[in-house]
Amino acid sequence: TAGEHIEVSAAQSSSNGVAVTVTCPSNFTDRLDVYGCTSLIAGNWQLADSNLVVDSSNSLNWAGALSGETPNTLYLIIGNADLDADADGLADAREKLLYKTDPTAGDSDIDGMPDGAELKYSLNPLTNDAAGDADSDLMPNLWEFQYGFSPPIRPMQLQTVMAMASPIWKSMAETLIPQMKAPRLNAG
Repeated sequence: TAGEHIEVSAAQSSSNGVAVTVTCPSNFTDRLDVYGCTSLIAGNWQLADSNLVVDSSNSLNWAGALSGETPNTLYLIIGNADLDADADGLADAREKLLYKTDPTAGDSDIDGMPDGAELKYSLNPLTNDAAGDADSDLMPNLWEFQYGFSPPIRPMQLQTVMAMASPIWKSMAETLIPQMKAPRLNAG
């Protein structure tokens, strides 16, 4: 039925790329993102504009282009910027188009860290990197995430969290913290 979905009701060429009018259902209160690509085969979608607010007539007028692109053909997708079905901190459309993660699974690589957290801390949400050590501080990525730290974790931060850690981690940290504070020598 018309009026139940987000629809592009008009599109035309403009001096700065393309102009579109988007119509939304009467009860729609979320923000919109605009994605574009120049080849559906390559599927290299870009975020053209984000967090756009729908006006009181439940429509949005947008004009723009992709950064650095002047294509003959431009494909657009309008996505709901607030819809996050798996509660991982990433909008579903961004997961599908930009990050290629699963919008129905909060942890696409099943490593114990939500996709949104992995992207925030420059980890890969498509690779199990829980045991990795992105900041070379001898603490696994998953441990840092579970204890509320993000790479890079610093020795003084590590001392403050030891009260929460298990006895094994405490004894390991007591050995490692002095080594982490000491200058590292290059072997070779």
